[in-house]
Amino acid sequence: MVDLTGRRFGRLTVLKQKGRTASRNVLWECLCDCKNIVIKSSKSLLAGSTKSCGCLNRELAKQSHSKKDLGHWDIYNNTRINLLNETIPKNNTTGVRGVSFDSVKGKYRVRINLQHKTYQLGYFDTLEEAKKAREEAEKEIWNPIKTEYKDVKENENAD
Repeated sequence: MVDLTGRRFGRLTVLKQKGRTASRNVLWECLCDCKNIVIKSSKSLLAGSTKSCGCLNRELAKQSHSKKDLGHWDIYNNTRINLLNETIPKNNTTGVRGVSFDSVKGKYRVRINLQHKTYQLGYFDTLEEAKKAREEAEKEIWNPIKTEYKDVKENENAD
């Protein structure tokens, strides 16, 4: 066992050993620069996967959300506009965005997200029915905010 007492990992300073995990990994009590005390494993400290008590991630997230434009993310009305136009995720097996096959029910499940809300559109017997339901939901749920965003952008450019 390597003694980590007094060593520094990111914002954490190791104070003392606090026991072991079920897999026999040594646990260490650490003091974060923000004055929080946390218990972290040797494995996470030495691998560099732990750099603070969590305050670093919170700060980085706050900085990201405080910016209006996050690189290619154009945010409007609590919506990442670019996500309304993105391609199908790599892990999608149906070839239709927002449609998955439920093997227990033997049906296609359809859903759509907007502003941190998931709209469950139901289950359909065929992929064609599911695709149609998804397209209609995009028109009904996504199009109004896309149109509103486009109008705002056009007005900004006109000024």
